[in-house]
Amino acid sequence: MHVTTKDEISVLNEAFQRMRQEMKMMIEEIKQKAALDQKIKDMKLKTLQNQMNPHFLFNTLNIVSRMAYLESAEATSRLIQSVSTLMRYSLSALSTSVTLEQEVKVVKEYFHIQETRFADRITCKMSIDESCLSVHIPSLTLQPLVENAFIHGVEPKEEEGLVELSIYQEGGYVMIQIQDNGMGINEQEKRRLLSEKKRKIRTY
Repeated sequence: MHVTTKDEISVLNEAFQRMRQEMKMMIEEIKQKAALDQKIKDMKLKTLQNQMNPHFLFNTLNIVSRMAYLESAEATSRLIQSVSTLMRYSLSALSTSVTLEQEVKVVKEYFHIQETRFADRITCKMSIDESCLSVHIPSLTLQPLVENAFIHGVEPKEEEGLVELSIYQEGGYVMIQIQDNGMGINEQEKRRLLSEKKRKIRTY
């Protein structure tokens, strides 16, 4: 006859507790894995949606553009093409460098949109040295600067607004110049900005 001692009961109890703890850990790992799998699925779905939406939008814009052209609304068709080109470019890889030629093409489309929007109120001009167009710069450099000239320069003007983009060589450098005939910055604001810049320089 086998008699169970307190030591044996203690050993069995410890083994049971270890087994219970291990099972609890296994269940927790299964839960975490299931949650991770669901999160991965959600991320894949989100990525797919982000890929689909611009593609769908561009296709829709192209269809609308063709319909406008077939209906002899050529100005509308041209405007839609400009919007589509600008959106496609803005959603492309922002971390890559592009040629000045690519940037200038985008600015041309932006100019077309603004000239359509403001009609005779605004004139857009370009003076481009084609020998500079192979130079590489970060993508989406020119268009935001040109847009800034519109927003803060010529939009408040009721007539005869002018924005001009010039690209040329000088002293071995490629120069990019954006000018407008807007109101500009008053002397008080100019002094304030220069003062802030000096303070930042001293801080660094």
